[in-house]
Amino acid sequence: MAATYNFQWQNPVLLKDIYPMRLQKLRDFLIFYKEADLWAEYRNKTIASLAADVKAYEAGMQAARAAELKQYADLKKHFLTKDARGLFAKYMPFEEEALGVIQRNHDIFIATWPKDIRGERVFIQSRIESFKTQLGFLRDRIRYLQRQLEGMLPEHPNRPKVEAEYKRKTESAMPMVLEEMEKLRQFDATYDKLQGPKLEWYKLTKADPNFKTPEEQFLLNYGPKVAVTV
Repeated sequence: MAATYNFQWQNPVLLKDIYPMRLQKLRDFLIFYKEADLWAEYRNKTIASLAADVKAYEAGMQAARAAELKQYADLKKHFLTKDARGLFAKYMPFEEEALGVIQRNHDIFIATWPKDIRGERVFIQSRIESFKTQLGFLRDRIRYLQRQLEGMLPEHPNRPKVEAEYKRKTESAMPMVLEEMEKLRQFDATYDKLQGPKLEWYKLTKADPNFKTPEEQFLLNYGPKVAVTV
């Protein structure tokens, strides 16, 4: 039994698995007792006595909605920008093949952006999948160039050409494509919060011809349907 105990604690794989689990259990323990302390603090209070807390909560929610809406609007503007070149100026000199991939992504957004919320997120997710393929091609090319360089003598006549392409792919192409992919994922993530309100706004516009509230205003003012309670 002692030998087994010593083996387990000397095994690095087991230690790697145990420590994160212990930390998570500790977090759960602390959260549980914090919730109990908060319940004890607030259980005998009324909402009227917490006016300042409610005001701060509502202000925080309003600020959060504004930040979420701004991120959504900024990302949408990014993908609907006709000329993508100016968005990636920091990567000059450009790797033109990668820039072409990004530009085609923008062209598709501009040409086929859905007419309403019902198709928006599916469209974005389809662009993510397409971009994954392009990213895979780029990674394959970089690995191929790296293998070429590893097998070339320093004096090989083709080495400067291969080194130059490898430098363009790793220092310009890859960062550009990764940035565009990250923006696609961030754009998709905005729908975690905005998809429901956007769908509600769409249904209201279809159900009531007199409903004229702009989508942006509706989303900014969108709030809980019930009053704040203790």
